[in-house]
Amino acid sequence: LGTYWKVFRLVYKRATGVKLDAKLNRSMHKVLKKLTKQHGLKKVGRDKAYIYVEDLNEVLHTNLKTTKKQYPHRRYRILMN
Repeated sequence: LGTYWKVFRLVYKRATGVKLDAKLNRSMHKVLKKLTKQHGLKKVGRDKAYIYVEDLNEVLHTNLKTTKKQYPHRRYRILMN
């Protein structure tokens, strides 16, 4: 829920050029906290997605050589332990 609220705030600011009111932001955080408790939600994020070595090679090559290639997926993450 928090992520959706953050994205909404960013989109609103880009569309209107004005930030949402600070009072509204505080009120929304209270509502999100209440909803989290009501529905037994947790603030723990999801595990990061793995990436295959072959895909990593392509990602690194793209990052180093060009700025014009678009990724087939929005996020590439590397899990390192």
